[in-house]
Amino acid sequence: MKLILLRFEFRMILVVLVTIFSLAACASNPLKVNCPDNTRVNQAFSFDMRESPDIELLDYFYGTPECPSLTNPKKYRDQGKAAQIESSIGPLRRYEKLYARWRIKSTGVEYEDTVDLRKRLLKDMTGVRLHFSINGSQLFVYLVSHEVRSPDMPPNGPKAFKEQKTITIYPD
Repeated sequence: MKLILLRFEFRMILVVLVTIFSLAACASNPLKVNCPDNTRVNQAFSFDMRESPDIELLDYFYGTPECPSLTNPKKYRDQGKAAQIESSIGPLRRYEKLYARWRIKSTGVEYEDTVDLRKRLLKDMTGVRLHFSINGSQLFVYLVSHEVRSPDMPPNGPKAFKEQKTITIYPD
């Protein structure tokens, strides 16, 4: 009987240890280790291809390589398609890269562009929206504040944000 109890206790200790090590492994998510900045602030990311009816977005990526990012889902990317409207709001990292690939519908010509965001974003992105739009062969990237633009400041960027302070961060 003592042998059975010892085996049971050993198994219980083993189960507890395996559980503890499993939880520790989950808590030390390797994606977090590789990410240069795990600080998250409430911000937004968006695009709306209705702003440019002759453009079809084919792929996009907003993030940091090797980190959880906002990207075209694989099932769409494998079909050479992408959503034409996106608006994500919530706690996001300070991302390093924006990539877009698109086609001009009337000509069939495809373009792609990658923007290094490391020196273009505001130091504090809290409450800021990164929005991109496309006009022909040119990608435009904007930072849209939730602040109302003053009447003496001319509107900038997409019509949807004409009432807000908006700065163009790409192209230079």
